[in-house]
Amino acid sequence: MGEGDARHQNDTTRDPFLYNGDIFIDYTGEEAVREIAAYAKEKIPGGVMVWEYAHDMDGEPFKILNESVQ
Repeated sequence: MGEGDARHQNDTTRDPFLYNGDIFIDYTGEEAVREIAAYAKEKIPGGVMVWEYAHDMDGEPFKILNESVQ
């Protein structure tokens, strides 16, 4: 994926994705992380779980998640 690739957003889930006509990359964006954390904080007293984070080089989603569930 290159710098000029188009960023899109799923109208239903509001999650962002990248697509350059050949390669598709779906990921959970900051807004979705905040909404998931708010829902979990209200409805799930046991907390949240993260499925996969191998390509999260800066840890930003974890910082947002941690701030949101405090």
